[in-house]
Amino acid sequence: MARRKKRTPTPQRDIVAEYDGWKTGDHCYTVFPGETKPAYCEVIEFHPMDDVTPSVSVTEITTGKYRVAAMMAIAETGKEAKKLAPKINKFLTEWKKEQMLLEKKRRIALAKAEAARLAKEAEEDRLARIAAEEEETKKLKKKKKSA
Repeated sequence: MARRKKRTPTPQRDIVAEYDGWKTGDHCYTVFPGETKPAYCEVIEFHPMDDVTPSVSVTEITTGKYRVAAMMAIAETGKEAKKLAPKINKFLTEWKKEQMLLEKKRRIALAKAEAARLAKEAEEDRLARIAAEEEETKKLKKKKKSA
């Protein structure tokens, strides 16, 4: 008789159903980055601890797409959402600039650390060569004395 495959339980996620006056199932409008028209959406869940800004998972009602939007970009009406679009776009461009600067600083620090490591290795090699040359000269002096 064949053995049954053991079922491993799937980890359960804690879904945030309410945040900042919005609830799961509410309908909202948002203008997604790179678009100009507001999209009519239904709220699925919230992500208050997102890396960039608190965000919300939504499903577009007209297209059925599952998307994520910033909490500061959702509104009750399409007009309000259009007014919020420049604010969120400005925020995102500033955040991207900040992230680029942080990445640049990180790369510079890594390059400096690598240069210091290479300089240390080069110094160790130089000292090892000098020590080897001194050993050879000592051996040559011993041979001359003994001969």
